[in-house]
Amino acid sequence: MITFHGILNDFRSFASNYSYITLSGELSISHISYDSLISNDALLLQNIKDAAKSLSNIYPKFKVDVTQGVSEISIKVFAYKMSNVRNKFLDELQADLENLTANILSLGDIKVRLNVFGSMNSLKGKYSFRYLNNVQEVKYKITDVVINNDLLSKAYFIFRHNNSTK
Repeated sequence: MITFHGILNDFRSFASNYSYITLSGELSISHISYDSLISNDALLLQNIKDAAKSLSNIYPKFKVDVTQGVSEISIKVFAYKMSNVRNKFLDELQADLENLTANILSLGDIKVRLNVFGSMNSLKGKYSFRYLNNVQEVKYKITDVVINNDLLSKAYFIFRHNNSTK
């Protein structure tokens, strides 16, 4: 049976977990030795494009582009005010970026440099974060926190988000 308190608890849970995320960054992929050009390897490029497509399948609201230079291939990731209701989003993204990095590193004698940064805005506040890698291991760090303690800040968050999505 649906009760008013049940609906209210569901709404409270949704509102406390709701946030929007903006992020940008890239994975730079190059050969371990600098004397080798990455632009000559068509199979490697196709495998990297497939790996990038798997990330865009997991996060369809991310804009994921693969660009090829002479000595490196870049996977650029971008999202602007993406709606989110998962409270473990940062941990889930860390695991997915770690899997992506591991998949790319398994393609051969290459190195990956990952740098993804962004912010997560919610009723609770604004959290800035950055993801970096050390070979295959990916970690994130909260770099800045601004807590919304007052009602005015929370009302501004709701007003600003509603006007930006129209």
